[in-house]
Amino acid sequence: MVNQDADIVKVEKKVFEQEDEFGRVVVLERDGRRELFLGSEVVQSAVDYGNPAEPTLEYIRAMLISLGYPGCRERALVLGVGGGSLVAGLSAVCDGMRIDGVERSSAVLSAATRAMYLPVTPAMNFFHADARDWVIERAGSVEYDYIFLDLFDGDGPSLIYQDLAFCLNVVRLLAEDGVLVVNLWKNTPVLTRSILENLNGEFCASGLKWSLPSGFNLVYFNFRNPEACLKFPSWRQRMEQSPEWPFPGAGRMMRHLCAAYPYHFG
Repeated sequence: MVNQDADIVKVEKKVFEQEDEFGRVVVLERDGRRELFLGSEVVQSAVDYGNPAEPTLEYIRAMLISLGYPGCRERALVLGVGGGSLVAGLSAVCDGMRIDGVERSSAVLSAATRAMYLPVTPAMNFFHADARDWVIERAGSVEYDYIFLDLFDGDGPSLIYQDLAFCLNVVRLLAEDGVLVVNLWKNTPVLTRSILENLNGEFCASGLKWSLPSGFNLVYFNFRNPEACLKFPSWRQRMEQSPEWPFPGAGRMMRHLCAAYPYHFG
């Protein structure tokens, strides 16, 4: 007779659980990967524990497409470290890139480093802080080539995006040729539209709103340089010449983005 309970334990195992003022954080191990949850059944982050440097979730791969944009890749800011898969991907692709990560939840940071295989290197700095306060405090004193926003609560995108001071100061942290990359959800249309309006209002041109091929994520790109669109054909060419960079299948994803904006990419 098969012990069904034993089979379940083998397939799914809880490897981390901790609670702080922002809620309960759980990491489950199943089907060859570890998944992080923030008080709901939505997978907030995932890592293949056989190859933790390679991005697992589609939205992380989509955000990393931005690394093909021509320009400097020396310094990045990640607001919303989560399980750390974006930070791990940046570190793997851009060896030596200086990465600052901001995460308000101490439990999430613990999960990332203790259960989600987040590498910690001398080039990384992690801050346990509220993203709004951190951004406003540092705006004007430092510049980043890339800023990645992945700010979520258990139920969806963080309401921090409704704060116009936050949006303004995020853009002030971008270098002259800097790139902003934001992960959002399709199934919160009213909030998502409001977020995009707030962010677009701080730039000279509307950004690229990319509805991903599967799932319910939407990735938004915008650029500090008002003439950024002149570099889009070079961005496309670079990705086509190296279709497996910065991860397997990147060229295919880039073609999907280009198809959404044929005029921009030429």
